[in-house]
Amino acid sequence: MNLPIKKRILCVDDSPDNAQLLSFILDEAKYQIQTAQSVQEAWKLSQTDEFDLYVVDLRFSNGSHGFDLIEQIRAIDRVTPIVVCSGDVRESVEEEAMQIGVQAFLRKPIDIDLCVITIIELLKEDL
Repeated sequence: MNLPIKKRILCVDDSPDNAQLLSFILDEAKYQIQTAQSVQEAWKLSQTDEFDLYVVDLRFSNGSHGFDLIEQIRAIDRVTPIVVCSGDVRESVEEEAMQIGVQAFLRKPIDIDLCVITIIELLKEDL
């Protein structure tokens, strides 16, 4: 019996609580999750591993910005879906994210159901 291959998601958030929550939610939804707590760590992982989707926070405690990571990914990969999950909910921030190639913008605190449904839709999987 062949088990379906789990889709791989990279969750990038410097908050251990948010990373753990996303990992739990998406693991329960049967995805394989890798986490990174910095833009630099996420960029390295994106160069060495293959992911089916990225979930990226925008603000990091070390001063780096998720937009930098998104732009780096988009420079080499225009196809893999990227979801922003951010506490910065200004309309201008959401618009900027969409302009640089983000497929969805989720607001913190995380709406678990919306998060899972969004990812399922982006990965074109059956509910």
